Amino acid sequence: AASTRWYLSCCLVAYLSVAKPVEVLVDATGQMEPGGGPEQVVPAALVAQEIMEGLECPVSDQVALGTACQCGDTKCEKSSLCYALESDGTPSCEERSRQDPSLLDLYGISKVGPADGRDRGAIQGRELKFYKKSANSGLRFFYSDNFRTYGNYNSARWELKIDGATCPSGIMAQDLYVYPSQNPHRVNGIGFHCQGVGKGAHKVTVHVGPTPGYESSGRHDAYTGHGFGTNAEWHLEAQEIPEDYQLYHFKTGKDSDGRQSGIIRGRTLKFKKLYKDSRLRLFYSDNLRVHSGYHSACRWTIRVDGQECKSGN
Repeated sequence: AASTRWYLSCCLVAYLSVAKPVEVLVDATGQMEPGGGPEQVVPAALVAQEIMEGLECPVSDQVALGTACQCGDTKCEKSSLCYALESDGTPSCEERSRQDPSLLDLYGISKVGPADGRDRGAIQGRELKFYKKSANSGLRFFYSDNFRTYGNYNSARWELKIDGATCPSGIMAQDLYVYPSQNPHRVNGIGFHCQGVGKGAHKVTVHVGPTPGYESSGRHDAYTGHGFGTNAEWHLEAQEIPEDYQLYHFKTGKDSDGRQSGIIRGRTLKFKKLYKDSRLRLFYSDNLRVHSGYHSACRWTIRVDGQECKSGN
């Protein structure tokens, strides 16, 4: 699995002044004792509500759609947006169309099933058509599904292909390796960035096959979309990123790191945050493993400037 890719990105949810390094760390925190219960998790909706209460609306044409927050002395409802009037610069709630930067040229599809037990080839139903407006832009992909590899020291690979071919700037793939007698059905979400795709209509598809080095018969028994009594739901999306888009930053690579604690090698992304009152969307995709016997656990965290995010770890 040496060529498995990892992906770390940062973009604006509201609207993306200083350089900010984002680092991925792993440590032993969050370990669960045998028989212990899961940690208490605060629902995302409550976290979002706490963040939004009393938040001053950023005066920008790139504030997220549907945001209800303060605009001067007035609270804008979700059907309205905060604008700075050109005459005197006073912010005002108005009904006006606005571009959400997180939805720029975004194509996506979500479906239930079908499950597919093939070990090689294109996974049934997992395809998405999109149109790329520029030859110089990049593409951001995200794919979520239920994956399984079965057997003794076996490994299978799932790859996103564009028009049936590997991404021109590098393979977009993840591997799933198993020890003897394991039969895990794991839900996972993986992200990629691709350059070099031309302007025009395209189709992204998902393909499965053996991880390099596991091509012999019986060493890559794969299954996609198992849902325990029903087919699993899967999601696939493609987004065109303009060449000069300042609100999106990413880094991708192939290197591995076996450390037990500390900053993971290569997983550091530097970016410039343009507005003090904006929010960030951080995404990290990688191949992760814990191996030290039964009842073992590790935690990977994303930190900004070496600190945990104040609105949620």
